[in-house]
Amino acid sequence: MTGHLDGPSWPYQQAPVFMYHRLTARTAEHPFSLAVARFRRQLGLLRRLGYRSLSPVALADAVRRGRPAPPRSVVITFDDGYAETVTVALPLLQEFRFTATCYLVAGAMGRRSDWTEPAPLMDWAGARTWLAAGMEIGSHSIGHPDLTRLDDARVLEEVAGSRRRIEDRLGVAVASFAYPFNRVDRRVMDAVAAAGYAAGCADAEIYGSPYALSRTNPACSWGWFTLQLLRAYPALRHAYRAVIPGRTPRGAERAPVPRGPRRPGAPRRAAPGVRSARR
Repeated sequence: MTGHLDGPSWPYQQAPVFMYHRLTARTAEHPFSLAVARFRRQLGLLRRLGYRSLSPVALADAVRRGRPAPPRSVVITFDDGYAETVTVALPLLQEFRFTATCYLVAGAMGRRSDWTEPAPLMDWAGARTWLAAGMEIGSHSIGHPDLTRLDDARVLEEVAGSRRRIEDRLGVAVASFAYPFNRVDRRVMDAVAAAGYAAGCADAEIYGSPYALSRTNPACSWGWFTLQLLRAYPALRHAYRAVIPGRTPRGAERAPVPRGPRRPGAPRRAAPGVRSARR
C-alpha cells in the first residue's frame, strides 16, 4: 500500500458523503435521480440536526492527517453536472445554507449525457453560476468512462486532461475527482494523486484513503438515510462490503458491460434493467 494514498489504518472517515445525480419530480424518474421534494426534506432534516457542510478536500485532509472530522459534518456531492443541479438543487442548497461540490464531465458540457439515459447537462455558464453562489467544482473525467478498463495513457488524459479543461474554462483550481461509475483501483488512484488532486470520491471497496472517500446513496428510506449520518457508518459499510464483495447497492451507478458480437441465430439480450418478454 502506497503511503501517499492511504491514511492511517485506525481512523475512519467520520462524516457522510452523499452522492446525488439528477433531481426530478419523482425518485428514479431518471436513473439514479431523487425527487426534488425528498431532497428538500433531507436538507431540512440536516439543518434541524445542526449539520454543516464540509468539502471533499477538507474531509480528505482529515483522513490524511488521522484527525476526526468536525462533529455533525456532511459532504454533499452531485455527479455529472445535470442542468437541474443549477436550476433546482442550487436554490435549495442556498435556502438551507449548505454548500456542495458538483463533478463535471469536462467533454460533455452543455450536451446530453450518453453514459446513461440521455438528459441535459449544464453548460460552462451554468458552472460559473454554481461557483458564483459559493459552491465547488470537481472533475468527473472527460467522457465518463470506466477508468479501470483503460490503459495508462487514456487514464492520464481522462484524469489530468479533464482537470486542465475545467481550470482553463472556469479559472478556478480543481482539487477533487469523482470516479465515473464509482469504479476505481490502485492504478487509477495513483493517476489521480499524480495529477495533483487532493481528494477522490469513490465507493466502499478501498478504504482509509483521501483518494477513495466512501460515498453513499441518499435515495433510500428515512431510517436508512438517518443511519448513514452515524460517524461510524463509513467504517461499518466498508466492513460489510468486505464480507459481501461485488454487490452493487441500490441506486449505485453501473458501468456498461462490453459485449462481443452476437452469434448468428442467438436470441437478442434485453438491455440492463429490462425484462425479456419471453419466459
